[in-house]
Amino acid sequence: MSNTVFEAIHLKKTVDSQTLLDDVSLSLEQGKILGIYGSNASSKSTLIKALAGITPIDSGFFTLEGKNISFHNPSQAAALGILAIFGEEQALPHLSIAENIFLGTYSHCTHPAVTLKKTLGSYRQEKIMEAAGKLLKYYGCDIDLKAPVASLTPAKRYLLLVLNAAVRSARVLLMDDCFTDMDDEEAKIFIHLLRRLSGEGISILFASQNYFRLQKLADSLLFIKEGKLFTSQQSTEGDFTSAFDSRSPFPYPKLPLSRGPLLYKCESLCYKNILKHISLEVYQGEMIGLLGASGSGRTTLAKTICGFFTPDKGETFFNQVNLKISSPAAAKRYGISMISSSSVFQGLIPQMSIQDNVTLSNLQAVTYRHFPFFISKRKMKRCSCDIVSRLGIDEQKNNEKIKTLSKGIQKKIVFAKSVFSGAQFFVLDEPTRDVDRAGRIQIYNLMTELAYEKNGILLFTSDIEEALGMCDRILILRNGEIIHETRPEETSSSQLHELIYH
Repeated sequence: MSNTVFEAIHLKKTVDSQTLLDDVSLSLEQGKILGIYGSNASSKSTLIKALAGITPIDSGFFTLEGKNISFHNPSQAAALGILAIFGEEQALPHLSIAENIFLGTYSHCTHPAVTLKKTLGSYRQEKIMEAAGKLLKYYGCDIDLKAPVASLTPAKRYLLLVLNAAVRSARVLLMDDCFTDMDDEEAKIFIHLLRRLSGEGISILFASQNYFRLQKLADSLLFIKEGKLFTSQQSTEGDFTSAFDSRSPFPYPKLPLSRGPLLYKCESLCYKNILKHISLEVYQGEMIGLLGASGSGRTTLAKTICGFFTPDKGETFFNQVNLKISSPAAAKRYGISMISSSSVFQGLIPQMSIQDNVTLSNLQAVTYRHFPFFISKRKMKRCSCDIVSRLGIDEQKNNEKIKTLSKGIQKKIVFAKSVFSGAQFFVLDEPTRDVDRAGRIQIYNLMTELAYEKNGILLFTSDIEEALGMCDRILILRNGEIIHETRPEETSSSQLHELIYH
């Protein structure tokens, strides 16, 4: 008797003549964890979105417990017990931890650990807190229920989302690369929770580019490359380990450029107990990659460089001038710009158009020559069209409001705004996260162009292949300290992974 719960059969998806899913078939068994390993831009996320009803497929079909099913959006899929987790930002910071756990299931939660019922048309916060406490204890999760969701690490936010799936009686749980920002201890706790849920009968599909952790988690593994699924025997690389160590087929457009004079330098930067004597140098025309796990101080360092945090100790030099950068505005005046993944709307005004948002960063460039207090609409259009076209954004969207655009295009607009501001030193914190393959290439092309124009780039990323493909030097950050420096041609993905996580 078959234990297959969910099947996807002959899925195909093409966008703009590019094949994203090429005759993909897979099956999930009850209480088993299927791992899908693939490098950057291998269509892992597209597959998860197709299985969750977010991305419509061109052809193919699904079955649930042997019966053909159809769904056209995530709500319909969730009603069938198919739930997906794409990122820790799915946790809602304006709600409490308890409310996040039971979101969407207050009136019908009959989990073995808790029963939560609606009484007299309302819910009592104490009851929700009590139920959440029981659930956390049942699964052995150490989370302070009184802490604000915004203060939680990405790993703990993922735990909330997984617990929410558990109390919503998920039959199939789809997860997209949730290991990205976890250190070893957080990953161990997370794997333990997923194994606990699989032991309760939930079928789990987990896609990741972290081969070592995927191997510890999954009962079986598949390999995805350019939208096709393989077993390890079918893989052209021979096995998963060699696939992990091989260079990504993604076409990184990095050019061999000679670096110019020293642009940015910091010496012995310290911030509370998070950063410890950080020293680094970035030269004109150079891209430096900085890799680190959750809790390494990666984002804190980026924000300290850009004036969001004031260091307790240390010195900063820009163009060989000793500066004290005490605010983001001060950093911007000196030509230092940060592009962050922490919020899709960071630096953007959702109610304004692309044109207004891009040119807002440098209004002096769009004023009349002889009347500098008046803005030229013609200059605004010309300048914004020029910068957005470099990122592959349709010029016809120039007057569309930011809030109507996709997440990927919003990321590109944040990038375009920083470029238009006239910055010389770009601090990029996960600039390509949630951006599709075509969008990544456009952003990489712009990064290369900026380096060619003798700007400096400091790339904070969790994507090892991205660092190998785009950077001149790679720094490893662990526990607030830079522990290693290497060059892409001198190292491999697996060696960098060992340095970051072990």
